[in-house]
Amino acid sequence: MGLTFAIDPRSRLVTLSGGRVPDYDEWREVMNAVLAHPEHQPGFDFLTDRREAEEAPTADYLRRAVGFLDLQRTAIGHCRWALVVTTPAGFGMGRMAEALCGDTTVVVRVFTNFGDAQAWLGVRPVAARV
Repeated sequence: MGLTFAIDPRSRLVTLSGGRVPDYDEWREVMNAVLAHPEHQPGFDFLTDRREAEEAPTADYLRRAVGFLDLQRTAIGHCRWALVVTTPAGFGMGRMAEALCGDTTVVVRVFTNFGDAQAWLGVRPVAARV
């Protein structure tokens, strides 16, 4: 499954999800769609759900993504970005993303528990779909 997004204006939250880590060009295309979406506003937080991804992004991917975030700082605004992962490699790359975003307007934090990520973002947990 490719990368998808949902915007919840009431929660001021963009959720990104997919069954695999997208390549950088796909990620950039989705991010451009998010930023151009009429419901998005600068300062919305982000939640990336990578619980189904078995692989982790590469260091090059992260550097390019952080460069994109820095170039789009006005459209993104000051926000928090929670990454939810299940693999040790994914967690390690998430920690790298935390460090790389240190000079941007985005504060990144990696989690292995979806509820903890929601709590950090101040989002009320959503009931599981039946």
